[in-house]
Amino acid sequence: MSEELDVETDTRLDADDAFTLLGDATRLAILRALGDAAEPGAVTPLPFSELRDRADVAGSGRFNYHLGELVGHFVEKVERSDGTTGYRLRFPGVQVYQALRAGTFTERLRVEPFDLDADCHACGARLEGEYRDLLFRIECPDCGSSYYHCHLPPSSVDPDSRAETLRVVDRRIRDYLSSLSNAVCQSCSGRMDTRLLDPDADHKYADDAANEVLVRQACDHCGAFHYTRAGEHLLDHPAVVSFCYDRGVDLSARPVWDLAFVSSDDHTELLDTDPWRVAVTVEAAGDRLRAVVDGSADVVDVERL
Repeated sequence: MSEELDVETDTRLDADDAFTLLGDATRLAILRALGDAAEPGAVTPLPFSELRDRADVAGSGRFNYHLGELVGHFVEKVERSDGTTGYRLRFPGVQVYQALRAGTFTERLRVEPFDLDADCHACGARLEGEYRDLLFRIECPDCGSSYYHCHLPPSSVDPDSRAETLRVVDRRIRDYLSSLSNAVCQSCSGRMDTRLLDPDADHKYADDAANEVLVRQACDHCGAFHYTRAGEHLLDHPAVVSFCYDRGVDLSARPVWDLAFVSSDDHTELLDTDPWRVAVTVEAAGDRLRAVVDGSADVVDVERL
């Protein structure tokens, strides 16, 4: 059986034209109306007249023109169960609708720095969390070490619950690290090129504390790139998870910034660069496990110390 896929590519619309289509209030109203009409587990295509009423657009001709511009790109025209024609969102339209609902493009929110009840792995001072410019930042105000910058829409911040907001931040960081560990781009799901970088190059990772080694990942498809620590690629590794769990440490129950082998370089050792070998030591209940990763950040050896 061939490993190749039979792929057809349709380039009817380039990226610039796609965003131009969204530059109209009527079209955004149509996308909102279709998104609001969808129910969990059942997306019923809306007929023309009902969609126009929900979008609150006066004039059938004007509405028909703008709907026609969206069809094939953000909206699809389909046959309903009763034999009539209806409209529903395509996947790109769903993404636009969800971004509008989440306030990603429209809301501005800031949360002043607050104590995270966790200590900096570099200097021992208390870590702080802060939300501004759609980023939740986890940093040490004393030594300047930067742990995580997590992209969040304003709707992710719960003003009434510090604990719930931090739970969401922790889960988003874990999702981000899980994608990178599997070399999958979070932005476009493209394959990411992974390579290790030695600490002598001019690519310090956000803070003044020297990194033993950096993992650089880049997506050729959308241009996204990320720098991570070697330990961050061990968070979901079965050997590490079971080692900790057997000793009473549930890695999923602790904030990721509180895990030293993940969020600092204190337990990371550069063994070789040709070929690349980096050791990360995980400690739990007085026992130690050493995992060695290669130049692709894949685990190639695990041993109990």
